[in-house]
Amino acid sequence: MEGETLCRRGGGGDGREDTECIVENMATTRTSDLFKQYALKMDELKERGVIRTANNPVSDYAEWLFAKAMKLDLMPNSSAGYD
Repeated sequence: MEGETLCRRGGGGDGREDTECIVENMATTRTSDLFKQYALKMDELKERGVIRTANNPVSDYAEWLFAKAMKLDLMPNSSAGYD
């Protein structure tokens, strides 16, 4: 099973189907497949509103967490007067 992706599907109770995938050995996974997985995850995080840019997702996620915790609204990127 080297480099094989295992997926388990189940119902989340909310009408959507949950999929949990685990890469058994990333060292043997093709580079192109790693990039595909990364792109899919970035798209999903953007769809959820957790990240807003194609930059490193850690800073976008930190901004999102802080805004949620402080009950603040995130301003659009490059808004004058905001950093």
